[in-house]
Amino acid sequence: MNFFRTVFSSFKIQLTSSLYRSVFVTCILVNPMFYVFLLYMMYSSKNENIGNVIILGSGLTTIWSSICFSSAGDIERERRGGTLEYLFASPSNFNLIYLGKVLANTLLSISGFIISFIIATFILNEPPVLANPIYFTVSFILTIFSFITFSLFLGPLFTLSRNSRAFINSLDYPIFILCGMVTSLDLLPGSLKIISYSLPPTWGISLLRESANGIENYSNFFVNSLILILIGLIYILISIVLQRKIDKQARISASLGVF
Repeated sequence: MNFFRTVFSSFKIQLTSSLYRSVFVTCILVNPMFYVFLLYMMYSSKNENIGNVIILGSGLTTIWSSICFSSAGDIERERRGGTLEYLFASPSNFNLIYLGKVLANTLLSISGFIISFIIATFILNEPPVLANPIYFTVSFILTIFSFITFSLFLGPLFTLSRNSRAFINSLDYPIFILCGMVTSLDLLPGSLKIISYSLPPTWGISLLRESANGIENYSNFFVNSLILILIGLIYILISIVLQRKIDKQARISASLGVF
């Protein structure tokens, strides 16, 4: 019960506070509009299922941007506000507090898919065509899981760094490319593909595209789903270990504050 109470309390507070931040509102409302038209101009003459391309690309980039600039930025805001030390020292586990923040921001960021769908369908006249709706729904849930596990892994890194804002700004677009949100992974050199396939969202995005455009090999689809879940669990385990080490070190050195 303490687990759910902590996560829900953090979720509820974050849900309210995120909607009052202009940067976050821009990420979930304005960015999808920009990405839809940008992707439309990029792929309208090259892809038959342009509706799938622009909705998935715009929606996924919106989710990542909201995670990057909000869930990660929350650590920086807590530090600047002088409350990060109190969160660490509270009886509740900091991982659960951060999980509530991530869940709230992820839920709000899904609005990017809705905005992208409306623009693509009713303005650009390019509605999506889902070849496997049921598998697409499963893939969507797994993709959200992959983003959550990735953001939980980044949490301790942002907590450790006192210059996390610069880290956030430099991390946004590389993940777009490495995870294949807007471009094919086939365009990447082999060395970068190794990094790409070590990131949970890469597998989720691949499943989404495959289920939307038509699954050719169901065995591979299920194997890739299991790989995503396994990598996600590994990221969760790493985040727990890192957070415990940082928590211990922070209590010794008292180094979580601005100074």
